Amino acid sequence: GAGAGAGAGAGHGRAKAAEEAEAQRREEEQLAQAIELSKQQWEEEEAARKAAEAARPRTFQNSNFKVAYRAAKATDEDLVLMNAVRLFLVEFYRAHGQSEEGAKQLLTQLRVEANALSEDWFTEGLTDVGGMAQRLWSSTCQGHGQELCSMLNHAIRSDAAALMPLVATFARTINAQLCTRSQPLAPEAWPLTHQTFRGAVLPTEHLAFYQRMRGRQYRVPGFLATSFNVDTADEFAMRAWVQADCQHPPVRYVVKLDPEGATRAIRRCKHVSLLRKSNVPTEGEFLYAPYSVFRVLSVRCSAASIPSYLDPHVVELLSAVDNMAEPEDLPLAPWY
Repeated sequence: GAGAGAGAGAGHGRAKAAEEAEAQRREEEQLAQAIELSKQQWEEEEAARKAAEAARPRTFQNSNFKVAYRAAKATDEDLVLMNAVRLFLVEFYRAHGQSEEGAKQLLTQLRVEANALSEDWFTEGLTDVGGMAQRLWSSTCQGHGQELCSMLNHAIRSDAAALMPLVATFARTINAQLCTRSQPLAPEAWPLTHQTFRGAVLPTEHLAFYQRMRGRQYRVPGFLATSFNVDTADEFAMRAWVQADCQHPPVRYVVKLDPEGATRAIRRCKHVSLLRKSNVPTEGEFLYAPYSVFRVLSVRCSAASIPSYLDPHVVELLSAVDNMAEPEDLPLAPWY
């Protein structure tokens, strides 16, 4: 009897242990399923977040340029500026399937042109790095059909993360002179008519943007070059029209400024300046910093059945006084 009781007790103990083991297995299985479900939910939420972020229109607020620009500093060393330009050209050429050798050749051309046009390129590099940046920006040297200024604007427009730190170093350095918050204003540095002009082409599909933005503000994702001289702007419009095989209508942008800015620093546009070290001084280039803010005042479409530089579209804009006082999430111009 005692043996039978002991056997029954042992069998009961094994059964209980098996039940506990099964219960633990089920508990672990449920926990694993819960963890897997939680992981799947997190991955789905993360994918949805990234998709929503990708679908969100790009603005200055969420741009790679803003991140890089805030981290960058203006340099007063010519070697730092030239190295940033060199690395930018190498990366830009590489991104477009072009050889590094081409980038080096363009850099050499930029140096040679600047040296020929400046009184003393070596001294200028030591004492006026901002002026050196202006010469590089205004250079007419081309690599694969593009000037450095066009490459810089292309990079800003595409907001390529890898290029933005290099672009930001250049932008900070040239902006140290473009952004005139506390600098005295020379009489010749302000347009007498309180307006400047820009000539370009405007593909028909982008004309609607300016029509839709009447009375509203937007930002330009790039530097914006304008001129004191309307004839210079129209000349640029004609060139752009010809380069586009006459397929895109020319446009004249008329950029108005607060007239009080001519005499009152508080009302002066804080993010634009006349290039004083331009390689093409006859252009009278009045250059706006990247992501500058403008309000569309009016849009006049060409009356010609086939618009040409003789009767371009005319877009009137009002420049903001201070980019920093304007919203960062304004729409971006798709073409300018």
